[in-house]
Amino acid sequence: MPAWGNQPISVHAQRDLARWQDIARAWPLEHDQPVDRCGQCGQAAVRTHDDHGRPYQITEQDRLTQIVAHLRQCHETAILDP
Repeated sequence: MPAWGNQPISVHAQRDLARWQDIARAWPLEHDQPVDRCGQCGQAAVRTHDDHGRPYQITEQDRLTQIVAHLRQCHETAILDP
């Protein structure tokens, strides 16, 4: 198993993901059906409804995953190097 320092890389990846999830939980979103928009840039961060206005059945973990993906794609530099 690959290692980084004295620990497997997976331990570091889990810590990194947990850090991003903490940031995502506190990130401001604006509810604008069919999406929740990022409070910083206005882009869609979470798709909440289909094209016919029916809500998706997503879990909180699914929602958190979408927010983390948005943050990593659009705000990573600003978050990591303010």
